Amino acid sequence: MSEAAVILRVSHLVVIQMQILLLIILLTFQVAAFAGQRVNICYEDTELKPFILGYDNYIPDHPGLAVEMVLLAARASGLEVAFHRSPWKRCLREVELSRMDGMFAAIWSSDRERFAVFPRDAAGDLDSRRYFWQLRYPIYVRFDSKVSWDGKQFSGLTTGIGSPPGYIAAQRLKSMGAYAKNIYLPDGERGLKMVALGRIDGYILNEDSAREMISQYRLGSSLKVLPRLFIDSKLYLIFSRKYYQESPEQAEQFWDEITKVRESSGKALLIKYMLAPREASWIPLKR
Repeated sequence: MSEAAVILRVSHLVVIQMQILLLIILLTFQVAAFAGQRVNICYEDTELKPFILGYDNYIPDHPGLAVEMVLLAARASGLEVAFHRSPWKRCLREVELSRMDGMFAAIWSSDRERFAVFPRDAAGDLDSRRYFWQLRYPIYVRFDSKVSWDGKQFSGLTTGIGSPPGYIAAQRLKSMGAYAKNIYLPDGERGLKMVALGRIDGYILNEDSAREMISQYRLGSSLKVLPRLFIDSKLYLIFSRKYYQESPEQAEQFWDEITKVRESSGKALLIKYMLAPREASWIPLKR
């Protein structure tokens, strides 16, 4: 190799090293710029293992897959997270009123788009790459039920189908006139038990949490799952419009980091929480 070629190659390597160093410096300054900034995040106050553990305002040492994902993403972004637990509908309302900076994890809808910001791609479309998690929502009915679902409408309903208040599933059921009326169903535990007792026709809940509850409360012989899913959708970390207008860089980086955490650690966290034994402190004294 000629001396000129050696000099050219060395120069090229130096340029690459300088570019890498500059990128590291820029990333360091970006994280440092956000360091110490606080973001108030709301999430629901009922337990949905493996995603959320603990009830009411209590946040256990092992808080759940979703909470850990947010913590890891915040740490990578240099942000400090303050968690606030409330019923799902109240979290939505708090984001709408900008009392909370954000919440997790929500399915997109035009109504939610009205008051919250979802991640968007360069074309301005909903960014399906930067989602929080993807969930399937089956329909759980009593073992001897005659209810059916063809993907568009139900048949054989008498008392209606339930779902947690404020969920997209509940909104769709109401719009179809299929939502269970005159019965209080605050969470999946109560809902699935009411199906087993024949008090309502069915209940819709994400399959991971439902599987855990059915096993925990020994409902397997009392319930069955309809063949067609009700919903199969991506969920997102969303921000209030006020927070996004004031801190767009932080919000965008948070979505980027959530994506990285899901891709690098999501499966490991899912296994961790699906296999973890229940701690006594996770179980509420009263319900």
